[in-house]
Amino acid sequence: TRQDGENGRIKDFELYFSDDSLDYGEADTIAEFENTSSPQTLTFNNPKTGRYLKLVALSVVNGNEWSSAAEFDIKACYNTTGISSLDFQKLRAFPIPTQEILEISLPSKGQSYSYTLYSIAGQQIENGKTTLNQGNIRLDLSNLTDGVYVVKLTDTANRQFYVKTVKE
Repeated sequence: TRQDGENGRIKDFELYFSDDSLDYGEADTIAEFENTSSPQTLTFNNPKTGRYLKLVALSVVNGNEWSSAAEFDIKACYNTTGISSLDFQKLRAFPIPTQEILEISLPSKGQSYSYTLYSIAGQQIENGKTTLNQGNIRLDLSNLTDGVYVVKLTDTANRQFYVKTVKE
């Protein structure tokens, strides 16, 4: 599959944010992706705003004159509470893509979580609960058809965490 090779994998790039789809102005971010098929995260220290996002590939890892991209997830926070810092939790989920077992590290030990597995179309497939002090959750996806799935974790304070995975 395309994810297994370096063909077209973006190396250097520019990101533009704008409220006008015809005028993006100067690049907001100039950065470099790692040479990997694993999901990558960009964290912005200064807020970026705009209705539109434009990615411009400047180079690719194998030197070709063309590039490709598969999926983008944008997670944003709009702070209306006046709190100057928010607690973002990073969850580890592996392996992605998976053929059988998906393992997700829970945001914190000592809590129980409920989970729901959804198809990308929003169809609920499975739900359940974790036990107290469980550090991770293992979901068996081996009986599912190939595709994209979302796991929603909810803690006892009703905070929600999401993980997207690919079943091959």
